[in-house]
Amino acid sequence: MKINLTYNLVLRAAEAAVEYRGAGYVYTNPIGNRDKCYYVHPFEDGVKVPGCIVGWILDSLGIDISGLDAVGTADIVLPHLMQSGVIGGYEKEAAHFLHALQRKQDGGLSWGEAFHGSKLGW
Repeated sequence: MKINLTYNLVLRAAEAAVEYRGAGYVYTNPIGNRDKCYYVHPFEDGVKVPGCIVGWILDSLGIDISGLDAVGTADIVLPHLMQSGVIGGYEKEAAHFLHALQRKQDGGLSWGEAFHGSKLGW
């Protein structure tokens, strides 16, 4: 059965990602800047690991993100995953939360600041 992403599910996964990386963690992509989010970071040996906070959240929920790299913003990735048959569906609130979270991360905020700002809606 494919996972359906609810707001509460992605909120809990985001909280766990912040806890794991640390609230002060600031994302940078593989080339060392924050201009573009990479959901997945490939290593030289071909292994792919989650990159930005949205990649971490999706991976932690058991969603196959290996084909993502830099699809775009979080409001685009969920429809992409659904159309690709990777997830069953998602709540609008989950998409809005992930989009806000990514936008704040890409704006240079730490994962903790991005999480709290997105959760509170600022």
